[in-house]
Amino acid sequence: MPAMSTHPLAGIKPENQSVSSIYYRMRSIISKNGVYSMQKTLFPKQVHIIQKRIEPSYSPLVRHGLKEPGTVALLPEYFNFGQSWRDIEEGVEAGQRELDYLRNLSARHGNLIVAGSVVEKESVNGIPFYFNRSHVLYEGRDLGFFSKINLYKDERKILTAGTEPVILDTPMGWISILICADVLIPGIFESIQAEAARSGRYPLRAIFCPTTSPRKNESEQTRRERDQQIYGRAAVVCQCPILKSCAVGEIRGNRVQGRSLAAYANGTILNAGDIDSEEILQIKI
Repeated sequence: MPAMSTHPLAGIKPENQSVSSIYYRMRSIISKNGVYSMQKTLFPKQVHIIQKRIEPSYSPLVRHGLKEPGTVALLPEYFNFGQSWRDIEEGVEAGQRELDYLRNLSARHGNLIVAGSVVEKESVNGIPFYFNRSHVLYEGRDLGFFSKINLYKDERKILTAGTEPVILDTPMGWISILICADVLIPGIFESIQAEAARSGRYPLRAIFCPTTSPRKNESEQTRRERDQQIYGRAAVVCQCPILKSCAVGEIRGNRVQGRSLAAYANGTILNAGDIDSEEILQIKI
């Protein structure tokens, strides 16, 4: 019997497999007076990187990570994946419930949440397109989102790729997001840094990277060397922290590893304590 894919979407039957890439940019956030622009405030600098099992986020760990007013929180890629989902539409519905729950938490506690990623659906002329998408939430509202660009194996059979990074205006300043394998796109961090400088959306305060990492038979030294090559180098290039949240546990019987971390602008990295345990990595930026 062939080994199951480690990707969360493996085995889920798509409603429509004839998906092609479409150009999709961040929505404008509209107020009564036109385009809404976030006014910068002295937002608290405490960040909670939540390393959790892949399950719905109605969990004590998530509530604990968001109970402190003014906290910035990051969740993993596919943080709400349901092991028993029958099809992608069930995943889409579950994702919307999760986002509503997190919006309510952000409103209650005044938190800024980078909501890992969920599967979202957009219809164009009645044709459904599905995305792996990360939303940024603050005080109950959406500040924007990012759609994963570098889709991984089984994702390509089901999802539509995003087209470019985003730089979002938030209470903590300008931030960007990359999801999992996006960090492997050659020159992606240099591109974000150049666009931030060109457009005046600078300095970047952080780049958030929700991730789901398949478990590999490798040493801790090998893991840390790879993290240094990718995230430590990127933090130096962008001169801002690179923050990664990973899931732990299993996805459809396949183990994933929690390699959550914070990489700082001088190249140093703070790692989560254990690749198999839930925890909240608390950092200051």
